[in-house]
Amino acid sequence: MLWRDSPVKPFRFNPKLEKDQQGDRYFVEIKAKFLPGREQWGFMELLGEPTLDVPKYYKPEKISNPQVA
Repeated sequence: MLWRDSPVKPFRFNPKLEKDQQGDRYFVEIKAKFLPGREQWGFMELLGEPTLDVPKYYKPEKISNPQVA
């Protein structure tokens, strides 16, 4: 995602930090356009204010670990 002058910083997970020290993850509603020449998405329009509330439709991806079986 190409987005200059974003209102919030992107969340970056650091496995060396505790959960409470990770920082906040914001959810932002935007309109984006695919840029085929760069094979990336580009920011078009901000549809809503950034929020810390997790959207109802968001379901974290479950990663299966083949070594646990």
